[in-house]
Amino acid sequence: MNTLLDGTQQTGGTWTDNQGDTVSNVITITDLSPATYNYTYTVTTDCNTDSALVQLTIIQGTEILPEDVIVLSPICQGENSTVTIFNLADGNYSLNYSLTGSNTLDNQIVLFTVVDNEVSFDIDATQLSNPGTTTLVFNSILNTGTNCETVLIGLSFEIEILPLLALANNNLTVPNVCLGTPIIVQISGATNLTNGTYQFVYSIPNANPITGNSGDVVITDGAGQFTIPGSVFPTAGNYTLTFNSITSETLPCNNLNPAVSVSFEILPAATITEALVSLSAICANSDGTVSITNATNLSNGTYQVTYQITGAITHNDTISVEILDGVGSFIIPSNVLVSAGEITLSINQINSNIGNACGTPGHTFNSVTLTIENVETPELIEGGNSFCEDVNATIANLSNNIDSDQTIIWYDAPLNGNAYSDSTVLVDGQVYYASIQSSSGCGSTLRLAVTVSIRDCTDIIIPDGFSPNDDGINDFFVIKNIRILYPNFDLEIFNRYGNILYKGNAASQDWDGTSDKGIQIGGNKLPAGVYFFIINFNDGNREPLQGRVYLSR
Repeated sequence: MNTLLDGTQQTGGTWTDNQGDTVSNVITITDLSPATYNYTYTVTTDCNTDSALVQLTIIQGTEILPEDVIVLSPICQGENSTVTIFNLADGNYSLNYSLTGSNTLDNQIVLFTVVDNEVSFDIDATQLSNPGTTTLVFNSILNTGTNCETVLIGLSFEIEILPLLALANNNLTVPNVCLGTPIIVQISGATNLTNGTYQFVYSIPNANPITGNSGDVVITDGAGQFTIPGSVFPTAGNYTLTFNSITSETLPCNNLNPAVSVSFEILPAATITEALVSLSAICANSDGTVSITNATNLSNGTYQVTYQITGAITHNDTISVEILDGVGSFIIPSNVLVSAGEITLSINQINSNIGNACGTPGHTFNSVTLTIENVETPELIEGGNSFCEDVNATIANLSNNIDSDQTIIWYDAPLNGNAYSDSTVLVDGQVYYASIQSSSGCGSTLRLAVTVSIRDCTDIIIPDGFSPNDDGINDFFVIKNIRILYPNFDLEIFNRYGNILYKGNAASQDWDGTSDKGIQIGGNKLPAGVYFFIINFNDGNREPLQGRVYLSR
């Protein structure tokens, strides 16, 4: 308490309490009940006697009893657990808690306001992601109004987290069937589903109807099945069945987003056009893959296939193709696909035809027409290879300097090579190779080689040209770093006759190639050509700088 005295007589005096008793020992705060205590300090000198009053207030700490806490349990995975506390004084608090058991987190903080002696808050589902028993422990509580913190003892509560009804993709099987035949959805190895009765809501794009309900399905030892009528599938082809929800008659935690699916094929009846040929998107100077599907009238084996390409490329060849379960493929090599443009692929001959299980024998193949894509080489904006060393520029920064809104992939070699990630930090003097990746996955036929320059940006950088053509790139004469290094600068632009065309400073917009003086090409736009500038740094040290800049239209 001596430190609370502001006079010079902080020694030699005596302390007395409310009852006038002399205080001779250290006051033990923990022995005092919440209240305000008065202490008097008295100093007597040869001249006079003086005293000062010091008040000590003990504030009531925050107490929480176990019976005043309700914790929501059990809960399902993905749900919050709500905690309600009663009999707390109104005010603002900060509660420190930890989780142990199936979910472990130390010293989490929750802030809340108590109104009418009651408050509720949530333990977020992200903190309770693992099923099992998690113990919630209250460590301490801070009254942020009084700034008094109380360590809490014996406040732990169990939260039981029940698992959702879950399946994995490999638990589902749908055998391929012929068009018009019902499909059987088989569930096996579903160890997360206890024995019982379930319902599965599913969706199948391109089916009619798209959504359906399995009805009651009995799962025994992780296995069960249900049937979908053949009339649901209007055409032959590939389908994907996705479970949208799993519900149980007895278990509490239904899964409304199981995110499991299985793909299957509805086989066509064997007709003269049942086999399908498809050609993936083709990039110039890259291999093209030809796929044969639904050739179910062909027995498994190797066939000699003769094909023809017409259009932008003319080519004929006979190659060996293995057909397995009606599916096969072959490669058109990159040295054939050298020209961009539209081509048509036709398979003219195959050496066998054997019937399949879906109908009569016979086979032919459709023609396929598509465009060979030649992706252009990307272009770098002027100065786009240069970065300040304090920026720690990455591949993403380099991509931002490419004049394109398409996806840019950077490689360590002009052909093939390894692709860089966007977070890769650029290295001074290293060459990087840029390729545009089209929406079809094709890359640039020729990659752009860029040598990166990492510079010390402690001085201004003056470009030697700019192009104010309203394309959003390099539209202004921007002198980098000048506003930071020389905030009092002014800039003047002249034509070759010495006429001033522009004057600006740190508060002005950078010069955009316009002026109301001199020769103009429409509105106030100046023609392409060389212009001259003077920079007055106005810092008391650096002399004015003269130079030239080329304006390009």
